[in-house]
Amino acid sequence: MDPNKAKNHGKIDQFGYFIRRNWDAIVRKYNLQAIPYEQIASWAFGDFIFNSEFDNITSTIKARRACFHDCIDTEDMFTNFFADLRERRILPPLS
Repeated sequence: MDPNKAKNHGKIDQFGYFIRRNWDAIVRKYNLQAIPYEQIASWAFGDFIFNSEFDNITSTIKARRACFHDCIDTEDMFTNFFADLRERRILPPLS
């Protein structure tokens, strides 16, 4: 399915209106990299993935049976990912 044709397309974009409106000020305040708001994330893909009408979670059992045992907890992965974005001055600090 085309991410641009997701059901209810625009929800994230509507939510992001406040951030988009203030993004340049946020970048200046926190000395972030000057990356345009539209390039920070794939907003259309977010709309697609959060509004799809089917299950996006797939089983990893076959991969584990084929000896791909390495894994990372989803919460740990996102914690590390966002920490990296803050360290690279793409996202502002938590406090």
